[in-house]
Amino acid sequence: YGSHLDVVEDSAPELHVISKKRKSRKQHQAQQVKNRYKYTK
Repeated sequence: YGSHLDVVEDSAPELHVISKKRKSRKQHQAQQVKNRYKYTK
């Protein structure tokens, strides 16, 4: 049982990093869209 808790603790930071990457990718896409609008105007 103790080893199961260890596995959960190990995977938690990874999930946090993945969600962080996803968030930054979304922000990056939003920035690209803004730039595109700038150029088309």
